[in-house]
Amino acid sequence: MKAFSGATALGLLLLGVTTQSASAACQLNSSGGKVKRVVNIVFDNVHLRRDNPNVPSHMEQMPNLFNFLHDNGVISGNHHDPLISHTAHDIDTALTGVYGDRNGIPVANSYGYFKPDGSVGFNSSFLYWTAVAADGKPQMLDEFGKTAPAPWVAYTRAGCDVGAFSVANIEFERLPDDMTTFYGAGSTVDTAVRGELASSDPATQLSQLLADRAEMKLLHMLTASPARAPTLTMFGNDNYFFETVSKPPATACQQQSDCVFVGPSFAWNHGDYQQEITRTWVAIAGPGVQRLGRDDAVFTDHADVRPTIVALLGLKDDYVHEGRVVAEWMQPQALPSGIAKAQANFTELATVFKQLDAPVGDLGRASLVWANKSITGTNQTYLAYLKQMDGIIQQRQDLAFKIKNTLHAAAFAGQPVDLGTVDSLGNQAQDLINKVNTLAEGASN
Repeated sequence: MKAFSGATALGLLLLGVTTQSASAACQLNSSGGKVKRVVNIVFDNVHLRRDNPNVPSHMEQMPNLFNFLHDNGVISGNHHDPLISHTAHDIDTALTGVYGDRNGIPVANSYGYFKPDGSVGFNSSFLYWTAVAADGKPQMLDEFGKTAPAPWVAYTRAGCDVGAFSVANIEFERLPDDMTTFYGAGSTVDTAVRGELASSDPATQLSQLLADRAEMKLLHMLTASPARAPTLTMFGNDNYFFETVSKPPATACQQQSDCVFVGPSFAWNHGDYQQEITRTWVAIAGPGVQRLGRDDAVFTDHADVRPTIVALLGLKDDYVHEGRVVAEWMQPQALPSGIAKAQANFTELATVFKQLDAPVGDLGRASLVWANKSITGTNQTYLAYLKQMDGIIQQRQDLAFKIKNTLHAAAFAGQPVDLGTVDSLGNQAQDLINKVNTLAEGASN
């Protein structure tokens, strides 16, 4: 089985390969035992669609790959990134099936944190999975304050080998930091690497939307480390490229040009919430996958990649995913029993769940508009927003918790979704989505 997800994010081309050994020791549990290896390739800034109608897209320029996926599986252009949409965050979400609030990286490719003295530091989003970040917390920080479960665990538990190349945080990202993490401070390797390295008003225009901590919580952007919670997150004008600069001596953005500029080495700046960056593509082909060709019917995002692959392999993770199994792409005999027994109920509830919980689902996009208008409005407007937002956050959290556990039980515990649950939870979810949409429309007037 092969799965491909293209993260349309600014940065280097990342090609990550995860392979399962076909030896007897590797006991995958796919339908009919047909899956022997898994190859998961993540593309960065590789486009399915044409940006210029007269120039073939990146995928059109790789016809062998495109035709293989199209003829043997499904290619969806209705796939989405989380927010803030950028390389490290997108990849970590796809690897784990949970958003940044549960994997520690809601902002990429670096994030700010508050130091004990109140000053601000910056930490790279790219560090090995078990590293400790500059705020003293695990780099990959789960909701319990511990290192998030690594994506290779389900595979190695089944006796399979896992390898990776140039994919976020499951290989060495930075020197000497990751050498220290893996080999230990003062080890022979760590010492050798360190020795070798030692020898060698524009704001209105630039900001399109603002999210405060309440909105960031709704968008899955607050981790278990309070030090990583910014006061505000700016979603920028896509005509500009933003960098955090710590050039000596540290300027702390005393001059505008120190922090914000049009990057001369970039031909296109994609923004961080605009459709050009948040709408991407995913493709999957192999045993158990329907041959649908190009099919954009189902809304998915990066969090759905992990549970879908794990379900096809007959494996399990030790946690509940934030994404859902995309049963619509699976052959009937490959469906987990709990989904197969009531597939229509499962897909109906899963569909509304994505619009409720995904950062760029209906609720997430509407709430961001509402939050921005309230933050940039009067004090009275903002206080009224905060009062309403508290209730909306709690209601969304309660609903999302119930729905994702229901979907998880169907996919991995053989418990089908009954119609009464679909009607009850589905209607509550849609009512909340409609409420937030109404608030956004009112705020925009």
